[in-house]
Amino acid sequence: IVVTDTALRANISASLNNIRLNGTTVASGGLNGALNFTIDPSTEAISGTVNATLNNLILGGGTGANGSINMTVQPSGSILLSTNLTTVPTGTPVRLNLSAVPQGTGALIVNTTGTGNSVGNYGLQVNNLVYNPNVCESYPVGGQLIFSQAGQTGTVTFNNACNGSYTYVGP
Repeated sequence: IVVTDTALRANISASLNNIRLNGTTVASGGLNGALNFTIDPSTEAISGTVNATLNNLILGGGTGANGSINMTVQPSGSILLSTNLTTVPTGTPVRLNLSAVPQGTGALIVNTTGTGNSVGNYGLQVNNLVYNPNVCESYPVGGQLIFSQAGQTGTVTFNNACNGSYTYVGP
């Protein structure tokens, strides 16, 4: 780790060999990553990147992935996230490009960006998905997820309730 008054840089490489807690595997696989942040001394704005490569990384519950996750933090506080993952053990491809924009209320508004966003065989569009931990720590409180495949579309709309409920319209 390198820290200066205007920068934070680090590289990490970890190989986890069936890490167990109370007899249950909580992590196994490999992780390589790089962190590169700068701090603007006049505005105290933080910007930079976090890039991670997962190699059969499996976490508690048996879910994991291979591939890459890249995050860019912009001086405004907005975050761009790009995933190119294949889940383990099911082999589901997850290709997402997301933008997360913090709001003054504490909420975070998430949208997909660009093209080619998909989970498995489904195209995915995220429209103004609202996470607000001040209102609800566990569930989105607004916005939509739109799944499409073979000309059919299904829309999940979160209904501003903090109970995980949503409305579904589609096939």
